Amino acid sequence: MGEASVQPDSEFDVDESGYFDDLDAVYEQGERALAEFLLEIEESLLACNLAEAEQTAADSDEFIAVRKWLLDGRVLTAGVVQQDTDLLVMVVTALENPRPCPRDGVPPKPFVC
Repeated sequence: MGEASVQPDSEFDVDESGYFDDLDAVYEQGERALAEFLLEIEESLLACNLAEAEQTAADSDEFIAVRKWLLDGRVLTAGVVQQDTDLLVMVVTALENPRPCPRDGVPPKPFVC
């Protein structure tokens, strides 16, 4: 799973240590970082192979904000998480097989746009 921590932005209220005072500001900054990352995905060569996937109830428990796509039978997820209330939020990505692949041992098809 890829991940990147989100650092304080000068336009938000931060304390002397440089960390956010306001949890909402942390979430907003994470959502902005995710939006920038989503643009990279949507403007990439990969985009023509993505189909929007439905979010689940578990997604709303796990992520502050999330987008999901189907990609050749797998699920690509990009979202904002906070593992611990003492930590900053992170933008994470994962490519998962939701079920065992019937083609095990067969290389994936190349992406063609």
